[in-house]
Amino acid sequence: MQAFHDVSYAQGVATLHELAGRYPHLSKLSTTQSLFGLPTAGTCIGPNRASEPCLNYVLEVTNQTYVPHNRPEVLISGALHGDERVGVVTALELARWLLSRYETDSWVR
Repeated sequence: MQAFHDVSYAQGVATLHELAGRYPHLSKLSTTQSLFGLPTAGTCIGPNRASEPCLNYVLEVTNQTYVPHNRPEVLISGALHGDERVGVVTALELARWLLSRYETDSWVR
């Protein structure tokens, strides 16, 4: 059994960028700020260990080459309440699981 641990903002951002970079054909990373013009959620310590605006990241997981118009969509929010940290880890690990298994698991596909 794998042990999971709380992740910092910087670790979460780094993980999202790593997943989007590793699986560009299955994922697209953006922010609610760029998508919807929302304000940032304050200041955070980013992956480069400097203060930066806290962005709300959106990782879209889908086969980018095949997107039918009637495909159902599901939203997994990892940080609905900022003090409930288990959601962040759960959302990150679900994204990692889906992306890493897509090529080998017909159920995931």
